[in-house]
Amino acid sequence: MDRIIKIRSIAIAVLLISIAVFISGCSKEINQEDIIGKFTANHDQGIDTLEIRTDGTYIHEFKSNEKSFINTDKWEFEKNDGKPVLTLSGFIAGFSDYGPKEPGFLYLAVERRVFSNIKLYINIDMGRYYEKDV
Repeated sequence: MDRIIKIRSIAIAVLLISIAVFISGCSKEINQEDIIGKFTANHDQGIDTLEIRTDGTYIHEFKSNEKSFINTDKWEFEKNDGKPVLTLSGFIAGFSDYGPKEPGFLYLAVERRVFSNIKLYINIDMGRYYEKDV
């Protein structure tokens, strides 16, 4: 009897862990209203924030030991093959491994997984993104 209880307990634990992993890997639907707010980049090369505003503009602020600047321009949210994308016009990158050095377009993949904040991916392969502040 104890052996059956142990096997059931293990089976339930495996099932619950599998469900948790599955749910955490699922993306939730993202709408334009969801991306409004302030985001912070996940790198250690300075302070890099992005504020997406309801009026269709953004404010990008970058501060490091070498330089600091603020730029603002327009943004556009769209779905490309059903996947949300945020396009920033007139964007200037704070450092050279992402985005334009002169004002240009930056295309950000938008994602939100269950139990996490929205992320605006600069480069998915390198793990570079802006994460929405809570």
